[in-house]
Amino acid sequence: MGRRAWMLLVAAVAAAVVIAVWTRTRATAPDRADRPDRAPAATAPAPAPRPVARPARDPDPPGTLRLEGLVLDERDQPVPGAAVELASRPPRTVATDADGSFAIDGLLPTAYQVTAWKDDRYAAPLSLVVRAATEPLVLRLVRGATLAVRVVDDATDAPVAGATIDDGRQAVTTDAAGAAALRGLGPHFYSAEVRADGYAPATIARSLGDDPGGTIVHAVRLARGAPVQGRVVGPDDRPVAGVAVAARGEAGDAEVTTDAAGAWTIPRLAAGHYTLGVEAPAGVGQVEVELDGAAPRGDVVIRLARGATLGGVVLDAAGAPVAEATVTAQRTQTFDERYAITGADGRFRIDGLAATTLAVFATRAGDASAVTTVDLATPPGELRLTLAPATIAGVVVDPSGRPVPEARIDALPDGAMAALIRAADVADGAGRFELGPLTAGSYRLQAAWPDAPATNMYLTPDATTAMAGARDVRIELPAAGAITGAVVRDGRPVERFAIAVSSFEAGLAFAEPEARAAPDGRFTRGAVPPGTWVLRIIGDDFVGRTLTDVEVTAGHTTDLGMIAVERGAVVRGRVVDGAGAAVAGADVAMGRQLMMFGEAFGLDGDPRKAALLGGYATTTGDDGSFAVAGVAAPRGPAPLRVVALHPRRGLSATLPVTLPAATPLTLTLAPTGAIAGTVRGATGRASVEITPADGGYVVVAPVDADGRFRAPRVGLGAAQVVARTRGRGEDRASPPVTATVVAGQTATVTLALPAP
Repeated sequence: MGRRAWMLLVAAVAAAVVIAVWTRTRATAPDRADRPDRAPAATAPAPAPRPVARPARDPDPPGTLRLEGLVLDERDQPVPGAAVELASRPPRTVATDADGSFAIDGLLPTAYQVTAWKDDRYAAPLSLVVRAATEPLVLRLVRGATLAVRVVDDATDAPVAGATIDDGRQAVTTDAAGAAALRGLGPHFYSAEVRADGYAPATIARSLGDDPGGTIVHAVRLARGAPVQGRVVGPDDRPVAGVAVAARGEAGDAEVTTDAAGAWTIPRLAAGHYTLGVEAPAGVGQVEVELDGAAPRGDVVIRLARGATLGGVVLDAAGAPVAEATVTAQRTQTFDERYAITGADGRFRIDGLAATTLAVFATRAGDASAVTTVDLATPPGELRLTLAPATIAGVVVDPSGRPVPEARIDALPDGAMAALIRAADVADGAGRFELGPLTAGSYRLQAAWPDAPATNMYLTPDATTAMAGARDVRIELPAAGAITGAVVRDGRPVERFAIAVSSFEAGLAFAEPEARAAPDGRFTRGAVPPGTWVLRIIGDDFVGRTLTDVEVTAGHTTDLGMIAVERGAVVRGRVVDGAGAAVAGADVAMGRQLMMFGEAFGLDGDPRKAALLGGYATTTGDDGSFAVAGVAAPRGPAPLRVVALHPRRGLSATLPVTLPAATPLTLTLAPTGAIAGTVRGATGRASVEITPADGGYVVVAPVDADGRFRAPRVGLGAAQVVARTRGRGEDRASPPVTATVVAGQTATVTLALPAP
């Protein structure tokens, strides 16, 4: 037995023993509903302030099922006082007992995602279907990253003390320096709300890399803003009470509820463009407003139209009604969802829907219906959704046929489908898995070794194909190899760096940097499938190096030896405003192809992700200065260019960078304008590409389900605007249109995509 198989067996046995002892103990204990609540262990600190509970638009009714589980640490020891969250509507959170156990009652027979955390540890989310006899769930905590947030006043750059950063699972308060830290975060898309007295709310929205024990820095700027007030009236012009008004804007989001007179007040919103909308049984409606963040607005009226209604019945294969089925109505372009739970007669109803195209399907336990596409522009009539077995079950084995406990399995739709539905599972001690419920169709199943990074799904293009309802799927994991080496610069070890593995060089765009910290500069990347790979090594102060044709064979470790990296050039500069004053907190991006998505260049302004693609990103200090180390001379004819962007002070022109850069650069910020409009003929995922006058960068704006787009920050002057649709075998582009951007104003254009 190899070391890997031995370690897997030991871990599985240890977990089985803990679960068996825990199950026997709990079998003789009174039910939680019959005993007083117990306080969490003393080691579980109570967050202060507490996260704000967010109401669900379509809340779950109470169910009758129960989920039990256990939270373990890396040594398979129970973790008391851990928080366990189940993604119901609204989410449910409980604390583990002294033996690491937890139980959540009142659940429906449906699929839920469950995660856990404590201090600087977290458990990766697991999906499971809750049934009348669901096996206990085991969640394992591993060390996560820390998000270090600094909150400053947008107008003065002064730190904001006492601001609350709330991600729904923990809430922290900034200190006198405006700093706070959120710990125990895994590699995933992360969002949090930032609130402070006297300021408009702001949102953190970014992807987090794989950096166990590392620190990810993020800056938030809060604007003072101004109050916005208004009323909601129905189709009969009468006030509508008790409906949620959601403000969605470039600077942040907010949500309030109307009072008895249909009035609502948002205490503060920053300057920017906002959509204020209502989607409720009373009706749907929205208005768009442009706010300057200084003058109060008290005249915003949202007039509701009668929303569409979706109703029908869910049946089993024999035609009998099915109670407690979950009906999902999903927008086909934006994937926003509304839900309903069927009653005892199998019937459901969702009111207050916008007139759009929906993908509708029903699920219950391990069953699902086919997807029905509904266009609410015309009354759809009553829907009949028939359930059928829809889980995919099987076993994961190694090349010798032995089960692989704790292997991770993902199911992704095979080809185009109306609804975006997927499932994930972790194999049990016998290597068994169950995925679903999944709507009818074919799925690609990808499995990974337990210790493989999440990005391994991009390394295994060969997948097992199975139809929803299959019960005897066998997935064989190829014997993995490993890559090892030592990173050195000037003959000395590099202690902190990140690596990424891909099957081809352009595929590094889909990789996640995997952080490493080692005094001797050594790393080992395990769980690499056999094949030929591309390895990229990046760091803060050296030129990223890409190694191609790295051969990995099953059961062997490819030793790359000493991997020498170069210091590269240092590009220094300063960002100033139009009067020559230094600008702190400006984002600086550098690369051969500069692209702005929304209001940021590159990928969340993350220096590591930028480095994967040969780019660079940094932020100016208090004196407006910046320095980018490890800059390599560009390959090819395209020059290296640099640009600066500040959310309030504006955007600079792009400047060419010549190496070595002996003279510091000066990037002068200037006002910006916006470009908005509509795209006709956008039947699929479309985007708009804007090339401003200086030609040094491209602004990319997504097109929403109604064909509208908005690019909030574009340099002044003439800009070329083109709409494109790619994917599903189509590649269409509209004739280009020229727009003239004026400071503080929005240029409006209409684009037309040719027919498919």
